[in-house]
This record gives sequence, structure tokens and C-alpha cells, in this order.
Amino acid sequence: MNKKVLFGTFAALFIVVLIIPAAFACDEPCFCFQKWICGAGTSIPMGSPVTWWIHFEITAYSAMEQVVVTDNLGGELGIVLPEYLITQGHTHVTYFGATQKVHLLWDVGNLNPGDHVELIIEIYTDLNPGGQQEYTSPGCYALNSGATLKFYYNGVKYSATTDPIIITVY
Repeated sequence: MNKKVLFGTFAALFIVVLIIPAAFACDEPCFCFQKWICGAGTSIPMGSPVTWWIHFEITAYSAMEQVVVTDNLGGELGIVLPEYLITQGHTHVTYFGATQKVHLLWDVGNLNPGDHVELIIEIYTDLNPGGQQEYTSPGCYALNSGATLKFYYNGVKYSATTDPIIITVY
């Protein structure tokens, strides 16, 4: 993990819990970036239509400029547009590859210390090219690649990435 990102992640936790005023003395950006799912859970029956909501959340403890979040969803998934909730910025969705994977871009803009922004998108198991409801085989699958947050702080570019969301199909 990038040293700057590691510091930013731990510093945000430390500052929130222990000394909030230190956030203004950081030489590195202080922030919290999270992603989780709601809805069907992470264990689903094979070939069943399923809906989830992916929740992205950023809390800035330092000024963050040109904030952008990206995430790639598996080809087994579709996305409902417009987004379920967005508190700042706008989203853009493109499709790529033979399986039409979804690429989500959330252009947040700039954040000031204390700003808290959220995005909630609705996704669902799609039909495959043969017309069958995904997922057609049991196993473990990544719903996404892990969201990536990129931004500038004092003219330096930083990034942080969440873990992918893993589901089990039975």
C-alpha cells in the first residue's frame, strides 16, 4: 500500500477518535473512504435475480481537490440509472469488453475539511448473452474490482483503494 495512502487512512482514524484539532496540522491528507453493500447479502442462490445497493462514502478532514472515485463491476451485473443517492458531483457510466463490464466514475469535485459526501447505486444480476439469469455456476465472485479514490492535496496526487466485494453463489 502506498505510504501516503496508508498514513491518510490511519491518520483519519486516529484524528477522529483522539484529537480532532490535529486534522488541521496534517502534512498528509486526512480522510475516510468506505464502500459497502446493502440488500441481498453476500450469499445468494445460483441463477436468481438479485439486487444490491453499493454505498460509497468520503469524509474529508483535510482539503481535497479534484476528487474522483472509480469502480469496475463484473460483467454479470447491471446498474440502475440514475443513481439512488448522490450528495455531491455527478456520475458517468461506460461499458467495456465482450461481457459489457460496467465502469463507474463519480466526479465529486473539491472537498473542504469536515465535508461528508455519499453515493449509493443500485446494481442487479443481469442476463447473460444466452438469456440466462446470472450467476450460472456456484462459487465465489467479485462484484467489483475495489473502488479507487484519487485526489490532490497541496498539489500532490493521492489515491486509496477499497477491497472488492466478494459474494458466494450456491
